[in-house]
Amino acid sequence: MKNKLEYEYTDGSTSANFDENKTFLGIRIYEADEKHHFTLAPKDLCSGKDWYDSKVECEKNHVRMPFKHECQIIYDNHDEINEMLKIAGGDPIEKYKFYWSSSEYSNNFAWVFCTTNGASQGGVDWYYKVNYNGNRVVRPVLASF
Repeated sequence: MKNKLEYEYTDGSTSANFDENKTFLGIRIYEADEKHHFTLAPKDLCSGKDWYDSKVECEKNHVRMPFKHECQIIYDNHDEINEMLKIAGGDPIEKYKFYWSSSEYSNNFAWVFCTTNGASQGGVDWYYKVNYNGNRVVRPVLASF
C-alpha cells in the first residue's frame, strides 16, 4: 500500500503539487491511518558516522532519525518520494546507502533501510551500530504527529 505524500512548507501548509512560491521544508508522509504523519528532510544530515555519533548530530540539529516503522514507509514509497524531492530541489534517497533508524535491534545493532537488495527484510534490516564501511547516512525526520 502506498502512503499519502505531500510537500510541506515552512509556513506549516502542505500541497499535493509543489509550490515554488513557498519555502520547502520536506516531504510530509502520512501513516496508513492518515491521521499521523512525519516530515522527511529534503537532504541527508550526515554520512560516515556510526549510530551513536549520528544520534548526537541529530540532537545538535533538533531533528531525529526515523523510527523503524517509518523506515519501512520510506522504503515502500521511495520512488515517489525521490520524484517529489527531485521536483522540490532536494536530494534523493540514494541506492547502496544504508540509512540509520533510531530504533535499536539490540545493544550492538540498530535498524537501517536501503533501497536496494542490501537489506533483507523488505528494505529494512539490522546492522552494527559502529560504522565499519562509511556507507551509513542519516536522512532526518523533522517532526511527527
